[in-house]
Amino acid sequence: MPKCSTYYSKLLCSSIQGGLKKLSLCPISPCELLTCSLYSHFSVLAIPSNQALQTEPVNNDETEPPISNEIFKKGTKLGSYKSGDSTFYSLIENYANLGDFRSLEQVLDRMKRERRVFIEQSFILMFRAYGKAHLPNKAVELFYRMVDEFQCRRTVKSFNSVLNVIIQEGHYSHALEFYSHVVGTTGMNISPNVLSFNLIIKSMCKLGLVDRAVQVFREMPLRNCTPDVFTYSTLMDGLCKEKRIDEAVFLLDEMQLEGCIPSPVTFNVLINALCKKGDLGRAAKLVDNMLLKGCVPNEVTYNTLIHGLCLKGKLDKAVSLLDRMVSNKCVPNDVTYGTIINGLVKQGRAVDGARVLMSMEERGNHANEYIYSVLVSGLFKEGKSEDAMRLWKEMLEKGCNQSLDVKLVREKS
Repeated sequence: MPKCSTYYSKLLCSSIQGGLKKLSLCPISPCELLTCSLYSHFSVLAIPSNQALQTEPVNNDETEPPISNEIFKKGTKLGSYKSGDSTFYSLIENYANLGDFRSLEQVLDRMKRERRVFIEQSFILMFRAYGKAHLPNKAVELFYRMVDEFQCRRTVKSFNSVLNVIIQEGHYSHALEFYSHVVGTTGMNISPNVLSFNLIIKSMCKLGLVDRAVQVFREMPLRNCTPDVFTYSTLMDGLCKEKRIDEAVFLLDEMQLEGCIPSPVTFNVLINALCKKGDLGRAAKLVDNMLLKGCVPNEVTYNTLIHGLCLKGKLDKAVSLLDRMVSNKCVPNDVTYGTIINGLVKQGRAVDGARVLMSMEERGNHANEYIYSVLVSGLFKEGKSEDAMRLWKEMLEKGCNQSLDVKLVREKS
């Protein structure tokens, strides 16, 4: 009867354990042994270094550790896969997680020598590893090697993985070039899907190429791709940053007509833009529309509205909205309280700000140095020196960093 994968995992562990005993190394726990066995496929004493995360190490020929070849040879052959292929896939996954690119190349070389089957998922794991190591060019290079060197078919999954790595590094122009080359090359046989379009629209919006992003958005149905909520939200955000709010609001209506349900993020993008513009009336209507659609406002929604009200000097409404936020089970954070308290202080209402602080602490929140600083300064300016000193001492007792000028506080006291 063919041995199961568990048998070969145990065999791998015992083989590595035997190598450790021969080297007179201290015994380690089974959990550590499994990690060590996978990491030590090509060097028992290999230790991952920070350098491996930054640059591509040079390949060196090294003597392989005492791992039994039985791991890779036992068992029956299943289709194009040979017994032991899964062990290589596990090695690739673990080396990718460790960011050990030299060992990855050694695994790939051995797989080529033994004519092993390469799978796309292994390459996607390596692309992500290059992304974590901030090496997008290495991910691109490996992508182009997949077919010719490893006979592994590329699909839109690996394409999107590399595209995302490039964008995560902020290399938006490079992302557009990579997209154009892959999609425009007939031999690649890769058709972009919704995720591909979302990534490329994001890149265009980041570069300020909103008109091009709109054009790509309109071409999506021609490629049998239906925009999703992320497509709409990304494009709306790009339009709002270019102060083209009316077009963004039009997209909200369009997406709902197309049967695409807006998310809180979608509404928040528009509400934020309208609040910055000072159009609180339209922002409030959007919140009503949001509730009608069964979309519950979140902390970002409330923080945005409160900030907009404070900018307009409508502090009482902001405080009222804060209470509504709490009643709707949304937890205000330092930003929420800090925005209101700062607004009250600017209006010469530091005492009201102190009351908001008290309410904040009753609800289990703790003020940061910024909030204390704003309040103490405001109370001094309004001639409430005793309250200011009491609050300043309270700040020190709670271990907050002393961000106020000590000399100033002493002079005021």
